[in-house]
Amino acid sequence: MPYLPAPYTEEQEQWFRFLLENAQPAKFYASAISGMVSEELAPYFAGDITAEEAAKKLDNRVQLYLDERAR
Repeated sequence: MPYLPAPYTEEQEQWFRFLLENAQPAKFYASAISGMVSEELAPYFAGDITAEEAAKKLDNRVQLYLDERAR
C-alpha cells in the first residue's frame, strides 16, 4: 500500500498537537462538591445547625453524589 499524505493541513495538525499537549481532566466532581459544601455550611454559619449536623448532611449528600456517578 503506498503512503498517502495526511488529509489535514499543517495548521490543523499543529492545533491538534497543542490540544493533546495541553489537555487536562475536567474537575466536575470538585466544582459540584464545592457547591454542596457552600450550601450545607450556610445554615451552620447562620447558627441554625451544629457543626455535627452540617457534617452529617454534607457527608450524606456527597456520598449520594459519588454513588450516582459510579453507576
